[in-house]
Amino acid sequence: MQREFFAHFTFLHARSDIQRAAIDFLLGKGKVPDGLRHLAEVVDPLARIDLLAQALLTSYKDHARAGSRREGGGLPEFYRSRTFQDTMDARYKQMNALGLLPALPDLDALPVGSFALRFTFTLRTPYISHDDVSLHILDNPVRKDCIFGLPMVASTTWKGVLRAAIREVKNWNDDHEDLLRLFGMARANETGHAGYLNFYPTFFTRLSLEVINPHDRQSNAGKQPIYFECVPAGAEGTFCLLYVPFDLIGEDEDEKEIRQQALADLQLVAEGLQALFLTCGFSAKRTSGFGVAEDGIQGKVKTRASEKPLMSLSRLAQEVKNVSFD
Repeated sequence: MQREFFAHFTFLHARSDIQRAAIDFLLGKGKVPDGLRHLAEVVDPLARIDLLAQALLTSYKDHARAGSRREGGGLPEFYRSRTFQDTMDARYKQMNALGLLPALPDLDALPVGSFALRFTFTLRTPYISHDDVSLHILDNPVRKDCIFGLPMVASTTWKGVLRAAIREVKNWNDDHEDLLRLFGMARANETGHAGYLNFYPTFFTRLSLEVINPHDRQSNAGKQPIYFECVPAGAEGTFCLLYVPFDLIGEDEDEKEIRQQALADLQLVAEGLQALFLTCGFSAKRTSGFGVAEDGIQGKVKTRASEKPLMSLSRLAQEVKNVSFD
């Protein structure tokens, strides 16, 4: 089906000037070129980006990616357009209407000691990841939901980067008992098990482009720009996490000890999140400063007994310190 889509809306067999006009049209500039009127049937902006992958086989590859200094254009300008932004916002609303966005569960149905964290954060630096699409105009497209096309941070990514952040903060080894309890152990054998923490994906509604241009050491001139699709600084996303001590269900355990352990785990998670969002980052190339968030957030931590607002990442450990599980 994908090959039929590209074959039906191809512009590769047209003259060079018509190829350029077709690329500009798909990027929202100019009219549909003569002889390629069928391109006008593709009105969805994300589908148009898919068609731009054909530009890889033309001499206008870099023009489709980044436009030109004199005329502008390219993906950055297209991503900033009202048409594209309205489409992304509409898809986010569709996911919300279908109940596909993360939400805090009813903790009354979960075991004693369960808690949930949910907050909206703002990117201070761009977020970069890699999508396993078969064909794209960029070599490094950001990962997206396969149905709605929204850029996302997968739940498995959150699990991995938070685990790494806690390890770094505490200087622990992989087999530390607290890490195994929270994040589980690989099920390669009968000793494997799940962890108490459950993660949800994060979705964004904005896209942009980052350009990295390696320089020649002798001439100090850029050799070949590398284009990275990214979620830009200023974009908002929602982080959601659920803690469930599932292995204590039906066990003859002291509820006071369970609550004390849950509070200690909540404190540990909060310290890890502080480091993750403000220092370590959760993006590809995070050692270069990508994927860091602003300090201010809006959200709450919820237990079976109470709710508390969350307003600051740098004070997250203090804000959850007095959460009640009774």
